[in-house]
Amino acid sequence: MSIFDSKSKLTLLALAMSVALTGCLGGSGGSNGSGDGSGSGSTAGSTGGGSTGGGSTGGGSSVVQLHDETWDLGNDRLLGLARHGSGSDTITILKGTPKDGQDGDIFSVRSAAPDSTVLAEIKNIDNLNDTMDYADVDTMEDYVVLCQDGSNTSGYTAAASLQIFKRDDPSKVVTFDLTGLDAYGRFEMRDCHSIDARFTGGTSTAYEAVIYTVGNSMMTSGSPMTNNDRVVRTRLTIDKTVDVDASGAIALKSGATDNAENLYKASGADELAGIAANNYGVYFTLNDSVNSETSLLFMNPNPTTPTISTVTTTETDAFTGLEQMMRISDIAVIESSDYDLIYMTSNYGDTGIVMAAYDRSGVKPARTFAKSTDTLTERCEDRLVLKYNGNVGDKMWCHDATDKGNILELNSPVYP
Repeated sequence: MSIFDSKSKLTLLALAMSVALTGCLGGSGGSNGSGDGSGSGSTAGSTGGGSTGGGSTGGGSSVVQLHDETWDLGNDRLLGLARHGSGSDTITILKGTPKDGQDGDIFSVRSAAPDSTVLAEIKNIDNLNDTMDYADVDTMEDYVVLCQDGSNTSGYTAAASLQIFKRDDPSKVVTFDLTGLDAYGRFEMRDCHSIDARFTGGTSTAYEAVIYTVGNSMMTSGSPMTNNDRVVRTRLTIDKTVDVDASGAIALKSGATDNAENLYKASGADELAGIAANNYGVYFTLNDSVNSETSLLFMNPNPTTPTISTVTTTETDAFTGLEQMMRISDIAVIESSDYDLIYMTSNYGDTGIVMAAYDRSGVKPARTFAKSTDTLTERCEDRLVLKYNGNVGDKMWCHDATDKGNILELNSPVYP
């Protein structure tokens, strides 16, 4: 693992880099790196007619929200948030609701079409006798991916699983148990902290997809028989011309070794959280239980042995300013040929968006964890999602901490 000491490099290079970094991280750099370097312009994009740039909602216009009209305040909880669509955006959420008198909760997948602000139900799952919760949702065009926790209960152990269905035919589901092999033996993922699902190309009858899962695992053979957090990858081929439950419609990609290919295994009681992939790799966070530090890691998963780089490390919680590890629940990334901008939220009662920035070439120093000062970002918690191939200043969405059950639409902020 290469350790990138961003704090010391920033101290040495602050004067030399300040103008260049402003140009790279402001403006419309985004996924194609084509920003004009002005550090202005698209960062003041509109949300419901009001600018969110410069740390204010501006203009006095109303804020755009997507509403779950069935939300039970104090009872329901938001578990996942996703979007799909390259030209327009369909927003999808996963929520959980406890129900008295039964073992499991009720889970609802709900979506708002581009021309609607109402999150309407597309699938309901009543876990009447099932205590294994659903934990996250993602979308790949019209395909919805759910991750359901497994179980560590003795006598009732079960692997976490990915469940895939089409939003226009939610009754047909295909399931992949997250089991795999590492150097020590077989393992099962037992819970899902977060997932990231994406199509990677192909033809209509053989479209390739990859799903990254971060969560806790248990060794089921070999030695030692331990629990560890992991990042795993599921590589699939999907025939988009047939129903998902048709024979061979969704199958492991040729060359894939397991449903859950091991990419990274945390040590001891270290915790992994949040995951976001782009065309070059995967970002996730590591909480080091020994040193009480939070690190943002970047992994290139393509080689036989994935390579890991540390983007930035801190002993200070950027959400609160306290000396403690951060509790990251979700990550999203804007890809750029210059700097990747990484956005993070928490579900531990800490609101706001924490950001970092990383030059994958390693030429420029990384930007350390910093909390956005944009007014609307102060309302974000739990989950967030970015516009497809978005630039800085384009739309993003998050759970509204000030108005639970609503998804807040805002503009992705510049690095503070």
